[in-house]
Amino acid sequence: MREPTTSSFETANRGSPRRGGLASLLWLAVVLGGALALGWLLDGQHFADMFEQAARLDVWVVLVGIVLSLLNYGGRFLRWQQFLGAQGWVIPRLRHLLIYTAGFALTMTPAKAGELVRHGWLRQHGVPMTATAAVLAAERLLDVVVLALLALFVVASTTQFAGWGGVLVAVCGLAMALLVLAPRGLPLVRPFLQGMPRLDTLLATVGEALSVLTPGMLLSGLLLGAAAWACEGAALWLILHNLLPGAAPQLLAVLGIYGLSLIAGAVSLLPGGVGAAEVTLSAGLIWLGVDTQTAIVAALVCRLITLWFGIAVGFAAAAWLGWPGRRADV
Repeated sequence: MREPTTSSFETANRGSPRRGGLASLLWLAVVLGGALALGWLLDGQHFADMFEQAARLDVWVVLVGIVLSLLNYGGRFLRWQQFLGAQGWVIPRLRHLLIYTAGFALTMTPAKAGELVRHGWLRQHGVPMTATAAVLAAERLLDVVVLALLALFVVASTTQFAGWGGVLVAVCGLAMALLVLAPRGLPLVRPFLQGMPRLDTLLATVGEALSVLTPGMLLSGLLLGAAAWACEGAALWLILHNLLPGAAPQLLAVLGIYGLSLIAGAVSLLPGGVGAAEVTLSAGLIWLGVDTQTAIVAALVCRLITLWFGIAVGFAAAAWLGWPGRRADV
């Protein structure tokens, strides 16, 4: 295990994750307020019908959906642990799992950048900010590849999205190229950053960290990410199958729509992709032949047991650990 280090970038960028927690709670209040306002504006009977349809979901479907969400979190943690371990940082597994899960508390930030809050706990084990940032960047780029690959399923299984095939392949190729070529390309950029020492130091260290991730590790991370996100897509399919017995779209098509919706949420840069992901998911299901009401209900229930459940679990983990600066260890 490496000796504890603290970079100048880390020292300059320390902040209280509690600010991000308050921001997440504020955003949650805004979303809930918007949902109530939408319900008030919509036809009351339609809103009641949607609520009634959601209430008819079998309890086992919701529970299995939550289990699939937990499998998603677990697969992504294994990938995170593998990438951080490749840089020489070894942390007790249970504590590391809690730290990783606590990062979900700040998912409601653009591109989930607030998940860097994990560094508040990781630095107690000597992990520098640059190592945390590098692994988070690798995670995000791999997620882009995985979600684009999932989206290819709907391109292959339907004709409505046929024109998106080339775009998705290009996105996959670009993200993988950034991961593979970044360690070689960053040194070429550094001569132009002489007046920005902090950015220069950050890029140098991130490039060094990414260089540890061999093609084999990237492939392993890709497979773990694919399995993780497919679990959440399968949860959406189970919801649809329960709401539309015998008439639900094919599993691969649903996985593709789910991948597209998460890409739309990421591109929107809205906190947690809220709004953009739900609209894209609902519209995609409608294009697959699902009626409008069922599509909206399925999308909202799915996001409730994936995104919002994850945020709740994240806050629980953060409360157990104690926000950095309040308690040194568990």
